Amino acid sequence: MTSRVTVKIKNTHIQVSTPYYSFTSKLLEGAFPDWRAAVPGDLELAFRANREELANGLRTVGILGMSQRDPNKGRIAAKVDVSSGRLDIRADIVQKKVEHTMNVEENVEKHVFQINYRYLLDALDAMPDCENVDVYLRDTQSACHVKFPEDESTSFLVMLLKDN
Repeated sequence: MTSRVTVKIKNTHIQVSTPYYSFTSKLLEGAFPDWRAAVPGDLELAFRANREELANGLRTVGILGMSQRDPNKGRIAAKVDVSSGRLDIRADIVQKKVEHTMNVEENVEKHVFQINYRYLLDALDAMPDCENVDVYLRDTQSACHVKFPEDESTSFLVMLLKDN
């Protein structure tokens, strides 16, 4: 099957079109904030985990949580509890609790925080070649800083959810 593709290039955008689809990318101009200003400076390493195991745990809680969630609530908040070398990921759903437990290298006595599991999973999935992930926290009101020891040039800032 062959289709005709049209490409239009202008000063501020590019458009690629087929008979069925059109994709447009536009250059945005303006002053963008310095992302480094959003990263709290006094974070401490909360835990180091195996990236793949953490991602699989988030997927498990997310998939089971989505199948059991109350349709009137939009997101699944994963509660993460780090203590004594263990990380517990939990989602309290309408009829039951969904939970995943794994071992981690922790650097703090105890941290409990809530996060939209999809955001953390997006950060983990963006770095498939990294074996470990370091998560830095200041408190439960600030963002967590996700870094990869194997690639210090990349990091992610993931906002925490307020505890209900």
